[in-house]
Amino acid sequence: MTQKTKICVKCKKELPATIEFFYYLKPGYKGKIYNDGLRYQCKDCWKKYKQEHREEVAKSRKLYKEKNHKKETFLNSLHVRIKKLKSNQKYCSICNQEKKLELSSVNGIYSENLDDYWWLCHECHGLYDRTNKTHIKN
Repeated sequence: MTQKTKICVKCKKELPATIEFFYYLKPGYKGKIYNDGLRYQCKDCWKKYKQEHREEVAKSRKLYKEKNHKKETFLNSLHVRIKKLKSNQKYCSICNQEKKLELSSVNGIYSENLDDYWWLCHECHGLYDRTNKTHIKN
């Protein structure tokens, strides 16, 4: 009995069509597979692809963090300063209920002006930001 073989689409090697050389995908899994249930790429090529993909994702995350670190640091320190300077209140500025409150920008522009901020409960804060689209994406 001759053993079935399969050609890896990446390295073009002809290998035995077994789970020793190719990953098996369960029925119903959405992926590039042949009718035999085995992946198109051999295990070595698939591992190499996954490693390259992980490195690429890590690099893009690092670039994103470097790009946004200054902006996030500025906004965090601004929020801390405003919270210290603006007197805390007990009632939400919109629903007037006594809840745990969050500091919110009235117009979505972060400034040093204390009048540009108010205290809102979590529900009102989210609703206000969604309905007024106050936060400008840079």
